[in-house]
Amino acid sequence: QPNDVVVGYSTSGNSQNICQAMKVAEAKGCYTMALTGQTGGALGKLVDSCIAVPSTCTPRIQEAHSFIGHMLCAMVDKGINSESI
Repeated sequence: QPNDVVVGYSTSGNSQNICQAMKVAEAKGCYTMALTGQTGGALGKLVDSCIAVPSTCTPRIQEAHSFIGHMLCAMVDKGINSESI
């Protein structure tokens, strides 16, 4: 839906299906974000925000993506449960 946040994960940043999903999300008015490896690849250039893990080692990138995903969820949860909302 418009104004939703869509997050794509791609170690290389070049996964065609994820890049295509981000294009569709953008066309629908969503905010797009990616978690990638060191270069960001093609995906990094398509999204509104990219968190590029500074590594070319696939297992390390995926471990960092897992941690970052948990932290993003914790931040959203904290925001939803804050007294200011």
